[in-house]
Parts: sequence; structure tokens; C-alpha cells
Amino acid sequence: MYLDSKKARTYLFVSFSFIIVLTILSNIFGFKHLNTVQNDIYQIIETQNTQIAYMHKMRSLSRDRIIKLQTISKEYDPFEQDAILSEFHELGGLFLETRELLMATTLTDEEVTLLKIQREIARNIVASQYKVIELVENGKNKEASDYLESYTIPRQNENISLMDQFILYQNHQNQFLKTEAYKKIQAAYKTVLLLSVCSILLTIIVASIVIKNITAMLKLQTESIKKHELKEKEFTDAQEILKFKVEQCTNELNEANIELKHRVDHDT
Repeated sequence: MYLDSKKARTYLFVSFSFIIVLTILSNIFGFKHLNTVQNDIYQIIETQNTQIAYMHKMRSLSRDRIIKLQTISKEYDPFEQDAILSEFHELGGLFLETRELLMATTLTDEEVTLLKIQREIARNIVASQYKVIELVENGKNKEASDYLESYTIPRQNENISLMDQFILYQNHQNQFLKTEAYKKIQAAYKTVLLLSVCSILLTIIVASIVIKNITAMLKLQTESIKKHELKEKEFTDAQEILKFKVEQCTNELNEANIELKHRVDHDT
């Protein structure tokens, strides 16, 4: 019993089609994985952008508090001083709230170090700010203004400088991550795509060669079997002819024997 060439080609076609489908699916999963990695990198960049936004807000709030102190040091009306002081404390609450939000994000060791230094400087600044307020409440506006200009504002500028360093560091990290991520993702996509195309082409080439060879082998097998069947038929036909000849000769011999016997019995 032999395999029909058409069925063999069908089986091979289905098998290699299945392999190609698996290759395509694996490549799709590969691209999905790369997309996930890309999203993770973008998430990191988005986190850093959020941190930069928080630091910008803290920087702005710090400047606003200094402006409030400058205003209150020049104000002599107690009611106006209380209003300005209320705004000053409100800005301080916003500053602490923003700082807590920033600390809740994912920070590197360098970023944590910068924030710790900034916090220590901020503590000294807060102490000097309350000294300015105390001087104003005691009616010593000129001394408060001088102290603010000579001590508080320089310390505040130092604090803002640290914030600027944090922002600069984050911007540098963002740019670096974006550049590196783009390079790696593009290289990975090209690699996966190249491997996908090569694997599919290789599969198609191998499938074509195998199907061609199998088809040729099956064709030879089919021809060989047909020749064998033809030989068997010729042999069977020859046997039938020989049998017929033997029977014919036997009948002729029997008839000759009968005639011979008749002549022997009746020969005058």
C-alpha cells in the first residue's frame, strides 16, 4: 500500500503552513513584548516628567514665599500683615504637600541625596523666615527687611539652585533615556523583523524543496508500482495463454489417442 502523492502534498502543505503560522505568532508575541518594554520605558520617562513638574512647583512656591516675606517686611498695617501671613502659610502647606508627592515617586539614589540636602537647607531657611516674621510682628520692619536681604534670600537662592540641579539632572536623565530607548527599541524591532522574515523565507524554501523532493519520490513510487502492476498483468495474461495452450494440446492429444485406438481396433 502506498501514499497518494496528492494526499502527501496536502499533508506537507498543512504541516509547513502550521510551522509558518507558529513562526508568525511567535514574532507577534515578540513585538508585543517589545511594545511592553517600550511602554515601561515611557512610563519611567513620564514619572521623571512628573517629578520635574513637582520640583518646578516647589521652586515657584519657594519664590512666592520670599515675595510674601518681602511684602510683609514693608507692610505696617497689622490686618494686612495677617492676610499676607495667612497666604505665606498657605504657600508653605502647598510646598510640603508637593514635596510629599515628589517623595512618593520612584527616586534614584542621586535624587534622594539632592532632596535630603535641599531639605536641610530648607529647614534653616524656614527658621530664618520665621525670624523675619517675628521682627515684623515686633514692629522692626527695617531689621526684618535687612535680615531677609542679607541672610534669608541668599539661603533661598541656594535652595533654589539645588532644585535647579534636580531639574537639570532629571532633564539629562530623560534625554538619555529617550535616546537610548529609541536606539534599543529600533534595533530590537529591526532584529525581530529580520529574524521573522528570514525564518519565514527559510521555512518556505525548505518546504518547497521537501515538497518537490517528496512529490518526485512519490511520483517514482507511483510509476514503479504501476510498472509492477503492468508486469503482473502481463505475467497473468501469459499464464492464461499458456494454460489455454496446454488445454488445447491436451485435448488434441486425447483426440489423437482416441482415433489411434479406433484404428487399432478396426484396422482390416
